[in-house]
Amino acid sequence: MSNKAITLKEYIDLGETPQKSQFEIKKVKKPVLSGDNQVLAQTLYLSVDPYMKLQMKNEGLFKPFVLGEPLYGCGIGRVRESSHPDFSENDVIITLKDWNWPAQELVLLDHQSDSSCAKKKVPSHFDAKNYSTLLTCLGLPGMNAYVGLMNYGKPSQGETIIISNPTETIGCIVGQMAKNLGLIVVGLSRSQDEDNYLLNELGFDQVVNYKNKSIRKDLINDINLKCPRGVDIFFDNLGGEISNAVYFCMNESGRVPISVQASYNDTDSYMNFDKLPKEVENEIKDRSLKREFFFINSSSSKDFESAFDYFLNQISNGNIQFKENVYEGIEKWPDAFIEGIFENQQKDGKVIVKVN
Repeated sequence: MSNKAITLKEYIDLGETPQKSQFEIKKVKKPVLSGDNQVLAQTLYLSVDPYMKLQMKNEGLFKPFVLGEPLYGCGIGRVRESSHPDFSENDVIITLKDWNWPAQELVLLDHQSDSSCAKKKVPSHFDAKNYSTLLTCLGLPGMNAYVGLMNYGKPSQGETIIISNPTETIGCIVGQMAKNLGLIVVGLSRSQDEDNYLLNELGFDQVVNYKNKSIRKDLINDINLKCPRGVDIFFDNLGGEISNAVYFCMNESGRVPISVQASYNDTDSYMNFDKLPKEVENEIKDRSLKREFFFINSSSSKDFESAFDYFLNQISNGNIQFKENVYEGIEKWPDAFIEGIFENQQKDGKVIVKVN
């Protein structure tokens, strides 16, 4: 069996748009077991995410890819050989926490150097058609949703949550989690198609379409109309003037979780989050709002373990869904990254590469 891998040929500069020519498809040597606690696995799916652009730089928030070496991220695969007591041939395993699955067809996973919860075995009863959904939920999008909502949103049944960018993968997952927890879920949308998707497919309770709201006052009035009991949690994936309007509609001691990874852009600065108008800062202070940035890698192993159990259950019960844009074959990884994320802006769904 061949063993193809995706590598990075050169780093990009700040503000530079990635190109397919910066990646290389290599044939690499098939790895072999060379010690205890190792697993040889055949890659099934790889998650392709926007934050990987930041790993194409030689410095910054994210650890850069190594030139000439396989890229890495969140992956799921089937065990072919194992010298690890916890994993056997044909087990399906998934990255958890470290997201260091190499972008190649056959991978050697050395658990001597991994943290205790770096890889998990997927239960045999879990439906294979949901592998890619689980991959997304245990990668950066899903863990942002889970940690942000549960640890920083601190939801209670009956509260109202409003979500910006609700049709993006993080927003989709947050909204469905919140519905399952008994919250009133409202999405900040920008088109009739998004309205229909949120209300009819994801089960949101209300939408606030800001497309034709040219001034903050109109948007505030619409939010107050759709959220008559006020807003308790604002899960902000957008920032900027649209998001600023929400602060004027929040209840006392409301919570505003913001992911560091999701809010960074290619210049290593917060996208629309770092500076707020004085009047917005005053609203945050007067309403005693808790606006917090969080970083996934700082989360404890316990968060990943609980997220693993939570998403296994919710996906199996049909409670978590989102659109996927699947590219077939590892050689399609550069296409998935450039076309699916940067040219199409993930409009066709979460970008996934199906390897085997």
